[in-house]
Formats: sequence, structure tokens, C-alpha cells
Amino acid sequence: MDQKPKKFALYAAFALACAVVFLVALFPRDAAREFVETRFAQIAPGLSLSVGEAGLAWPPGLALESPSIYTSSGDRLFSMDSLEVSVSPFSLFSSTPPVKVSAAAYGGRVEAAVARKPGGPDGYNQLDILVTRAMDASRMDAVARLSGREITGSVTGRLTLTGPLADPLSGRGSGNLTLKNGSVAVDNPMLALKALNVETLSVDLELAGRTVKITRAELSGLHAQATAQGLLYPRSPLAGSRVDIQGTVAPTQELFKELGADSPLGMALGGRSSSPRIRFRISGTLADPRLELL
Repeated sequence: MDQKPKKFALYAAFALACAVVFLVALFPRDAAREFVETRFAQIAPGLSLSVGEAGLAWPPGLALESPSIYTSSGDRLFSMDSLEVSVSPFSLFSSTPPVKVSAAAYGGRVEAAVARKPGGPDGYNQLDILVTRAMDASRMDAVARLSGREITGSVTGRLTLTGPLADPLSGRGSGNLTLKNGSVAVDNPMLALKALNVETLSVDLELAGRTVKITRAELSGLHAQATAQGLLYPRSPLAGSRVDIQGTVAPTQELFKELGADSPLGMALGGRSSSPRIRFRISGTLADPRLELL
């Protein structure tokens, strides 16, 4: 039996293994990390990216460890355990190959794809984001900072944006965010209730004209059922964004039990067999929202 083909295959495999080892060992990690951070600042003015370490990923791409996104004021918006940016080998011959992003964050996983929109101007892209494994809301510091209270539960969602990455609010988009099996801390010393139970909170969003429209928000939980819709006007810093949301909420009998019959709400609704629907409005900024009963 001819041993030449077998020897050739072994030599080729050995050469390939050596090439991979040298490529990994000689990979300019510091230069790659600095390039990614600088490029991100160019694409997203007003934001900065901090990366712990950069390496190689497969399919061809970069693997980033402990990347975090910050605002210009130094507030952390989003942090990840790891992130991989890759391009499919079959699309490398395209002038604008789609870029795939996979990130592990807050105990969950986020998958994203960026592609140049056909017929659009330079830098006009389509960004698709999908949370494929639920994230832990209690670990998301930006959520607690913007809401001013502790929020727990599992977060899933999807988001599609079409427009320039340097100014995503000038484009168009839509999405959904869902919080399940969680709670929202109640910061009111006059109430015996310490946290509002959330079985499901689902919010549908649309972006157009630099305005985020909340087309539908539905809350179901042990303490209340609610629906709402409204507008969000993003500003920088994000905490200064203005909101105008209106809706209705129906407290449950369980809420009355926990508050007690001698609480203001318990006395006002005194022993009703059915829960009334109360109209409300939330306006002001994310940092200082005002609640009105209508």
C-alpha cells in the first residue's frame, strides 16, 4: 500500500497546526483591542467601548473579553462577559459582508447581525438584535440607574434598526422587550408593600423621527393589571430623556390585602368586590418622572 498520500496528509496537518499556533501566539492583542475601541468611538460618537482583552475567533473574527459600553459622562450602559464579532467565510468576497455578533451578558445571550442596506447611502445599515437566552434584570446596572429602583426578572426581546450606525436615532426601527417572573421595588415609606410583583411586562416599540413610540405596554401580575401607550424623546444624557405615557391600571384584591384595610388605597376602595380601572399619566424625564391620576 502506498504510504505517500498518508504521509502527505500528516505533514499538511502538522503544518496547519503549526500555522495556527504561531498565528494565535503572534496575534497583536493590544493593537487589536485599541483598534476596536477607536473604531467604536468613530462609529458611535458620545459612547466609548472598553475591552479587557482581544483574541481570535472562528469563523474569522475577533473575540473580546469583558467589553463594556459607556456614555460620555462615564455611566456604564451595557457590559458583557464576552463578545465575538465574525464574518461568514462564504461572504468574504462580498464588498459589504454581513457582520455577526454574539455576546454573553447578564447571564443571557444576545445575537446580532449588521448588514449594509441595499440602495442606501454610505454607512446606512440594518441592525437586528435578538436575546436568545434571557438576561437577569437585577444585574443590569443601567436599568436600576435609569428607573431609580431595583428591578428583578428575566429579560428577553428583539430589536431591528435601519439607519446610520453613527446616529441610530435618525433611522427607523421596531422591537419588543419582555420582563417575566420579576418585581419592581416600591420606594414609598407610606406603603407596606415593598415590591410590585410582575408576572409579565411586554412593551412594543417603534422608532421614527428621533422619537420612540410605545405602541403597546401590558402588565400582568399578582398586584395589578395595566395597559399603556406613549412617547419617549431620547436625549443625551439618557437620564434626561422625556417621557409622556398614559394608560389604565386595575389593582387586584391581593394588593388591597397586602396594603391593609387602613391604608389610603384600602379605605378609598373599601371592600369592593371588583377592582376599578384607574387612569394615569407618567411625564417628565427618566431621572425624575411624575405620576398623575386622571
